[in-house]
Amino acid sequence: MEVAKRLGINRFDVSIKDEPLLKPYAVTLHNDTIQLELPDTLKSLIYPLEEYQARQVESIQRMGFIGPVKNITSKIITDAAMAASRAISRRDARGYNAARKISDIRRMHMLLDLLKTQGVKAALGFLEKAEDDGRSGERVTNRFLAIPVVHNFRISARDVGELHPKSQKVIDMVGEKIEDNPSTRILIFTEYRYTVNNLIQSLSNIDGVRVSKFIGQSTSGKQKGMTQKQQLARLEEFRSGEVNVLVATSVGEEGLDVPAADLVLMYEPVPSAIRSIQRRGRTARQRSGTVKTLIANDTRDQYVSRAAEIRERKMYSNLADIEQQKQKRLDFRTNMRSNSLDDFTVQIDGVEMPAEEFLQTEVTRLEKLYPNPRHGSKVVNNNSEKIIIQSTVVKPKDKRPRNQTGLDDFFSGETEGSSHDQQASIANAVSEHIDDMNKPINATVVIDHREASSTLSAYINSLGINLEYQNLPTGDILIQDDILIERKTARDLLTSIIDQRLFKQCQRMRQSGQQPLLLIELGEIGNSVHPNAALGALAHVTLDLGVPIITTKDSMESAHLVYLIASKISKFSQAIRDHTEYQPIDNQSINRLCEVASIEISAMVNNNETNEDFVERWSDKGFKKQIELLSNITGIDFAVCERLLIEHHSIAAIFKSDFSTIESELNASDLEKLSIFF
Repeated sequence: MEVAKRLGINRFDVSIKDEPLLKPYAVTLHNDTIQLELPDTLKSLIYPLEEYQARQVESIQRMGFIGPVKNITSKIITDAAMAASRAISRRDARGYNAARKISDIRRMHMLLDLLKTQGVKAALGFLEKAEDDGRSGERVTNRFLAIPVVHNFRISARDVGELHPKSQKVIDMVGEKIEDNPSTRILIFTEYRYTVNNLIQSLSNIDGVRVSKFIGQSTSGKQKGMTQKQQLARLEEFRSGEVNVLVATSVGEEGLDVPAADLVLMYEPVPSAIRSIQRRGRTARQRSGTVKTLIANDTRDQYVSRAAEIRERKMYSNLADIEQQKQKRLDFRTNMRSNSLDDFTVQIDGVEMPAEEFLQTEVTRLEKLYPNPRHGSKVVNNNSEKIIIQSTVVKPKDKRPRNQTGLDDFFSGETEGSSHDQQASIANAVSEHIDDMNKPINATVVIDHREASSTLSAYINSLGINLEYQNLPTGDILIQDDILIERKTARDLLTSIIDQRLFKQCQRMRQSGQQPLLLIELGEIGNSVHPNAALGALAHVTLDLGVPIITTKDSMESAHLVYLIASKISKFSQAIRDHTEYQPIDNQSINRLCEVASIEISAMVNNNETNEDFVERWSDKGFKKQIELLSNITGIDFAVCERLLIEHHSIAAIFKSDFSTIESELNASDLEKLSIFF
């Protein structure tokens, strides 16, 4: 309905391939599911891990972070992690212990999912990646790998080979299909790159099979992604027959011109009905095709498959509802030209007549058959008798709840014509206001190419700003070659302090010749991170290095801040220049600051009660620095800026809020100074 309204569509029709008009052109799609039982040997490897997870979950339940549940899901684990994070913010000591346990439960849940739905090799690949992460400083993964039951599993599983029946089933089906038809194309979908690598290794030993992988561009640890050039080359190889078996992750589902395959194998079902339909759409395009989905019994596969089926049925139900009911709300208008029917004729009993003449004849015939029906009525034939049934017309106000006000209530004293004029005037005024808000500003914002795929880039672009993507030597965002912004989430902030990146990045920004600004998005603080850690880091940067800091809630708020700075570039630039004290800091001082910050932040993360609270020493000064920055930008008195920050919590929130909510807090002079920013 939203698409129809925005594009001016007057009518739409929903058709499925089983309808008479489409059936002659439809090809056959065989959609089969294959149920597989896990062998006892694999179950014996899984059992100790499940027992350990059950004990950990029971411990968390006793602490009150998880309620009574039958099955642990990712959502339940996420909710428990958020509850532990809230406990930490309240200085509840139980939150730290709970966060550690929940972190282990999350990794154990992932390990069990891989074992039950992917196989032993995929599970070992997951643990090997965790070990690599541990070598690079991830203490959490080191702790998980040191759990005795996980350590014993790695030892037991190294020499047993692949026990999961899915792997052998894929080998058998691919071998049989290639043997029957060497020119066939087979597309295999799986969720995990671990499985992609294992299938490539297994299928490459089959005669006649020319197998290759098709994965995304992201790189994680030792797992390298494919560049766009490599992806296009791989698709061309699959299209030409140089590769006849393609093992793909979700990147091959949509958005790419993947050639049609004769057989699509889904290594596991997906919970999304749209993704499932997209995968099936890779076959049975111009000729018949087959889709086979592998499901391991008594595992997550069964629940996911059932959920996808229910959601797909709901989609068709919604489409039918739109077609039959909701589109009646559309104000249908004819788009026919006066000569639209000139090329059509109608034959009746061998007599041919122009279509327009036939249409007029039918209108005249119906008018004679049912003369002058009342408005809102319909004529029904009942045993050759014409019965006029008066339909009940329900007024719009009768469809609303009793206390809900409608637009017609605002024009009750006007005539119909003037009411319509007033509504049109209001609509035009609203449209003009919206257009004014979306006018592109005369400013250039350069974003580092690493941020090109982020939500921040999309939000900034939606605000009408002219974006350019470059490889910036330092910082993430450059506005008008004057203001350089380093953007960090709170999670990244903590990591960059511990590995001593943050202070060096800020120092490079100061030496770049532009006005530096550190932008912190506080909405992504890690589950087991003390909130004071992020605040302490900000105090170090602004007081010791002299780099101004602005905090935002999320990437959308950050985009509005960038828009505001770009539209008021000269005033912001001068305010930041006046605010920043440029004092030379040598590398030795930076290393000392990094070491002090790392020790203090690590102490807070580990809940070291004996260590002096870093935030207690810096929070007041850091807050005053924000007040000074706001005062320099707006020219408003220090005390008024302090009151505004206390009320709205951040500079970005002040500029993003509705101006009417601030009017009551300021006098006329301050209102005039602040109004230029809205």
